[in-house]
Amino acid sequence: MDIKSLAEQYNDYIIDRRRYYHTCPELSGEEKNTRAHLKEDLEALGITDIHELETCYGLTATIHGGKPGKTVALRADIDALPVKEETGLPFASHNEGKMHACGHDNHMAMLLGAAKILNEVKDELSGDVRLVFQPAEETACASDARGDLVVAVGSNCMGNGEEALGKTLMKGFLYAVSQLPALPKTILFYNSGAYLTCTGSDSLEDLKFMEAQGVEIRTCGTCLDFYKLKETLAVGSITNMYAIAETLAAAGKVIKP
Repeated sequence: MDIKSLAEQYNDYIIDRRRYYHTCPELSGEEKNTRAHLKEDLEALGITDIHELETCYGLTATIHGGKPGKTVALRADIDALPVKEETGLPFASHNEGKMHACGHDNHMAMLLGAAKILNEVKDELSGDVRLVFQPAEETACASDARGDLVVAVGSNCMGNGEEALGKTLMKGFLYAVSQLPALPKTILFYNSGAYLTCTGSDSLEDLKFMEAQGVEIRTCGTCLDFYKLKETLAVGSITNMYAIAETLAAAGKVIKP
């Protein structure tokens, strides 16, 4: 069994699969098509013991060795991030605002490559190999990552000085919040802060990242209407002043930049 030679032989296959899955990223909990394509790829390799999980878009498959022995599991995560791809690559994401920016396209391709090799030499294997394609890895611990902090953003500028500087400071502030070890439970946007959750905002990538980790992003509906922004809301949901008041009242700590 010359695993190294087989790996070199199938190198182009692995690259091809990586580039294919890079074009069609799906976010946590949305990996329906990804799972379907993975199943097709496994079946094309001659692997038939495949199981689709009922409670999520996970997938497992088993390669049965020709000799008795233990079962070894190999895992790959399959979900993407809410990131706009701007690489210009010929195999860039076809799904606007979604990207395999954390390498899960590589993980899937490598596991498919391993499956191709191991299935070819399965008669020589002692025991079975369980292939695990895990969905929603990016948000699996989201609830644990949130504290009782609420951030209330009432302007698209931070501070009372020059507008250009204020916008730069606000962008930096929201990025800094996204890097906190304990993310806020909720971020509220009202007044001109509503601009920050709409198309064209420099902070969308950071806000979408936090939303993917379970942070609630809520924007005042009255404010969106006032600035004629409702049709351009690009992250989170619309809320009202009653809900904003209740959220602030129940918060353990509130930060207003």
